[in-house]
Amino acid sequence: MLPSIQSIAIAGLGNVGSQLAQAFSDAGIPVKELYSRNKELTRSWADKLHTKAVDSLSNISSDICIVCVSDSAVEEVISQLPVTIKTAYTSGSIQLQDLSRSGQIGVFYPLQTFTKGRKVNLFEVPFLIEAENPDFAKQLFDLAWKISRKVMYMDSEERRKVHLAAVFVNNFVNHQLYIAEQLASQYDFDKSLLYPLLEETVRKAMEQGAFSSQTGPARRNDLNVIQAQEAMLSGAAKEIYQVLTKSIISTYNDQL
Repeated sequence: MLPSIQSIAIAGLGNVGSQLAQAFSDAGIPVKELYSRNKELTRSWADKLHTKAVDSLSNISSDICIVCVSDSAVEEVISQLPVTIKTAYTSGSIQLQDLSRSGQIGVFYPLQTFTKGRKVNLFEVPFLIEAENPDFAKQLFDLAWKISRKVMYMDSEERRKVHLAAVFVNNFVNHQLYIAEQLASQYDFDKSLLYPLLEETVRKAMEQGAFSSQTGPARRNDLNVIQAQEAMLSGAAKEIYQVLTKSIISTYNDQL
């Protein structure tokens, strides 16, 4: 029988690392060691979880180290870990084959947005797992299953495609919400007026698909409204409005 992972180290205590550390601790999985460049933050989390703060990656001795740092820092952090330590990283865009490491390495990617101070229910978050070694992949799967019920194997190429779609769902949508908030401030109305619309938009797209859910002036190719709204905008907001309007009209052109 394949042994389970008994002790975990977390390298990086930002939005993702802090959430995982807390989730593992809550699930009764020993978080043996914590590391981050912010020593004060590391000590604070170590005290909170009654565990050990380490000041050097080379001193980590847990069964596995989960690397929760920015994409640009992943390879540097991994290179400083002992080669005997199994390692997994939480990035969705870095391909496994692009990293050079002699020891066992895998992917432990939670498909969710994380923000400091905002707790996420990881039980509903998909975890995408990959490792070249099948036994290590199974260990990562079993570890994720202890904090989530949506765990699946996915290779780097497929994960890269999912991550791309996620950028549209999360990052680009959020930026458009920011523009809407700026318009609310500019025109002096309460942004909460838009919340029921936002909730129904997302709910409807999830239930019946985004294509059949599209409404609005671009969907109808209502040029009078489109031109009037463009005149109210400037700068990047106007450019985004024009690009999205063109895309919507093109998508439904044969149905107008």
